[in-house]
Amino acid sequence: NLTHLIIVAGHTVFTGRDLDVDRVDPADWSLEKFQMSQLDAFTGHISEGVRLAAADPSSMLIFSGGVTRRHAGPRSEGFSYWQYADAHGWFGHFKGGPERNG
Repeated sequence: NLTHLIIVAGHTVFTGRDLDVDRVDPADWSLEKFQMSQLDAFTGHISEGVRLAAADPSSMLIFSGGVTRRHAGPRSEGFSYWQYADAHGWFGHFKGGPERNG
């Protein structure tokens, strides 16, 4: 039974092809100028949402966000967050990805 809902709100669209877990490149994201300094927070929200969901089998994780950036094509914020987490292997309990204590 599901008892917890974890929502990670999308704020941008991942458009890159380079999924190197040791490097986050702003060029791989459809960022507005005011968001350039916030990219670490966005990727941190993605990994924290996955971590919380992995720690609680009664939870469901939703990446929210629609198609908001014309130059990003038909990819939604929510789907691109899922794609970023999946490509990093984070649904396999953070293989190669960030782990946090606490």
